[in-house]
Amino acid sequence: MMSEAQRRVLKSFLERPIAYFDVDTDESKKSIVWQYFGELAYRDPETGKVSIIDRDRHYCSKCIAEHQERNPHETFEKCNICFLSNGTATGNHKNHLRLKHRITDDQHRLSIRGSKIKKRPSKVMIISLDDLVPVDN
Repeated sequence: MMSEAQRRVLKSFLERPIAYFDVDTDESKKSIVWQYFGELAYRDPETGKVSIIDRDRHYCSKCIAEHQERNPHETFEKCNICFLSNGTATGNHKNHLRLKHRITDDQHRLSIRGSKIKKRPSKVMIISLDDLVPVDN
């Protein structure tokens, strides 16, 4: 959880143009959401140095990229970028991607399953009524 001082620092960053922001994603995780959601990063326009400025929430990189394309000089806080707290289930992230950006994880799921699961031949058993033995009660 952020301290009051950390909140003030974050707020000062969010008053800067959205052109200087990015999302640090972790694509090593299985869910497709981690290709689009991650920690908020700021790139200093003078030095080029990139710093993670918010580790408490996951920000949508697609939202940021769309706003950067439309109006790179708009301040971050006015852009209504989607973010979810760290404890939020990935289902909420997926809902955002599906509803806002029309991104689904169907292809992602198929590629994971196809590469990790080896199909075994099915075993078929045929039972005939002639094979049944009567039981005396």
